[in-house]
Amino acid sequence: HNLGCIEGNNGRRKRAAKHLLISASLGDDLSLKLIREEYATGRGHVSKEDFASALRAHQAAVAAMKSPERDLAEADGRNTCVAWDGSGLVEDGVAVVDGSLGQ
Repeated sequence: HNLGCIEGNNGRRKRAAKHLLISASLGDDLSLKLIREEYATGRGHVSKEDFASALRAHQAAVAAMKSPERDLAEADGRNTCVAWDGSGLVEDGVAVVDGSLGQ
């Protein structure tokens, strides 16, 4: 997604669209939104087929990532961003070690 934004900001819209199509196909919501907006402008950087393909792939990726554990974490508000403090990942003041919460 970020590569698409960088390319778009540098005026390389066709290249930006390619990066955004890839990240949208992997389930990134914001990339899909940007692809939809670019398609709606009619400038030709995103074709109808490109948009349709990205939308189908996005839906499949989102469906593949669904799990009861993710749903529970989102409902509990545990679906938060983590920050790197230089010594390891920290989430809400608790160290995250090897993908699990450390004590």
